[in-house]
Amino acid sequence: MEYWTLARFNFLAKEKWYRKVARSIVTILDSDKAFIG
Repeated sequence: MEYWTLARFNFLAKEKWYRKVARSIVTILDSDKAFIG
């Protein structure tokens, strides 16, 4: 596989992972707020 293709694939995979993690954190914080409030 070409290096740039691999780098791009890796970047996109990380982006997707970061977004998933960020969404999970937001969900946890939201439910935390709802639980406290």
